[in-house]
Amino acid sequence: MNMPIMSGTEMTQEIRSRLHEEYIHIIMISGNWNATSRQRALDVGADDFIEKGPDNAMMQTKLRTASRLVHHQSMMAQKNHALNLAQKQIANDMAIAKIAQRRLLESVTSIDTLPDCDCNVHSVFVPSASVSGDMFGVFKVSEDLIGFYLLDVSGHGVHAALMSVAVGHLITPEYFRKKATLPDGAHDPAGLVKALNDRFYHEDSDDYFTMFCAIANVQSGQMTFCQAGNPSPLVRDNKGNVSTLGEGGFPVAMLLDAEFTNETYHFEPGSAICLFSDAAIEADNEQNEQFGADRLRASISEFSEGDLSQLPQFFVERLQTWRNRRDFDDDLTIVVLERAALT
Repeated sequence: MNMPIMSGTEMTQEIRSRLHEEYIHIIMISGNWNATSRQRALDVGADDFIEKGPDNAMMQTKLRTASRLVHHQSMMAQKNHALNLAQKQIANDMAIAKIAQRRLLESVTSIDTLPDCDCNVHSVFVPSASVSGDMFGVFKVSEDLIGFYLLDVSGHGVHAALMSVAVGHLITPEYFRKKATLPDGAHDPAGLVKALNDRFYHEDSDDYFTMFCAIANVQSGQMTFCQAGNPSPLVRDNKGNVSTLGEGGFPVAMLLDAEFTNETYHFEPGSAICLFSDAAIEADNEQNEQFGADRLRASISEFSEGDLSQLPQFFVERLQTWRNRRDFDDDLTIVVLERAALT
């Protein structure tokens, strides 16, 4: 421990202070160890110590042990470096996936007005993670018919996002038209939901999603819809009255033999249908109290703006205030389908 310029403890302390990011195994040698000097050696960063003397076997044993430890530390450093690179790659892939999913959803709402149709679409979505387990679509089925849906995959994050994109990619206008209408032209959105249930149910999987889908005649206002576990949409009519649609239904892909039914509604000119993912209802405040369906209904009643394009963001502001600006725990999607008033 005693050297001409500095002591062994001083050198050890200097090495640790300068090279703290690298693993260096330090063995201190002395001819006069005692309890105090041993403790001092450990305090400044020594890994081991040897009594100076003719016992070369002990020296060799200590050096072999140190060599194994240094090798192990080197291997750990390499693995950590590879892990950091993998994490950076995953983060980059997630960022790309986030952009791709947003573009997919923006393709639905990049034009507020459906071509040659008196219906406007307004939406907002707030993923709880980089990507979302929610998906929605609105499109023309025929000259007088529009189809629309909102689905919410259980859970959130990458797994939920992959399933939501898979379902969304499947539900093209042609697929919707084929599955949601019968050969005689009758509307059957429950048939679409049943087809999705058959396709995505797996006995060894717990994955499922809730859904609301509908097909509406924009000339007559006649609408047929199927609710599969998704929160009941809110309807604000042209007089400002608020009501709900549906009675719940069963989630998709939870049970192979689940039954889905159609219901009807008259979509009047000047009215709006508001679809929500369950995050809108389940958003809780700092006292763990959920926002709930009643507050959602009260919020749409309190919306005084004439421009319904502002309604989705109005809901988001209410929910963010309720949560005291904390991030949402689940993916939030709000879609407002507005039928133009008669002129």
